[in-house]
Amino acid sequence: MQRSVVLVGLGALLLAGCVTVPYTPDEDAVSRVVALIDGHDVGALMEVSRVPFLFESEILLRPADVEGLWRGFADAGVVIGSFRIKEVFRVYERRPEWSGVDMEVAAFFSRYTDRDTTCVILETVYGEIAFLLGRPVRGVPQILGMRGPAL
Repeated sequence: MQRSVVLVGLGALLLAGCVTVPYTPDEDAVSRVVALIDGHDVGALMEVSRVPFLFESEILLRPADVEGLWRGFADAGVVIGSFRIKEVFRVYERRPEWSGVDMEVAAFFSRYTDRDTTCVILETVYGEIAFLLGRPVRGVPQILGMRGPAL
């Protein structure tokens, strides 16, 4: 009896430990994000975008603002296309260099990112593009923010 209690306790401890392992997106996960942007699927992008959303040095506080961002990308025909992952790191270990870092952007990182938030920097034909990504929603990493060259 005592042995089964110990085994159940160890099993619960192991399962709890799995939940706390920080998420790190792989190349396939990043490709799914890029495919949504390239496909101009505003609805699907909204499903995986977290609000507030950090775009460049602006914090978008309303879902309508984030939707306007994705709709603007779609209307402009923005396509990221091919990319190479240059760097991946967890935001809690190292704060990314973000354009226009000020008190507001610093507050965004303090309030709205967690152990699962990863900065992924891509090299594209346009230059470097960085995403702040979180745990997946329906197989696609949540998008918390983005910065990059003028697409």
